[in-house]
Amino acid sequence: KEQLGTLIITKKGIFDGENQDDIDKANDVEIQLLNLGLLPLITEV
Repeated sequence: KEQLGTLIITKKGIFDGENQDDIDKANDVEIQLLNLGLLPLITEV
């Protein structure tokens, strides 16, 4: 089965995995998606 994904852009520029602000923003988006039922659990992937 072909897997499809979605890319969500939340900032200008490139995500920096060493920048705590970038990490916090990404975590906030994931939490919001999970609360809306739009982010699958790891057991569902």
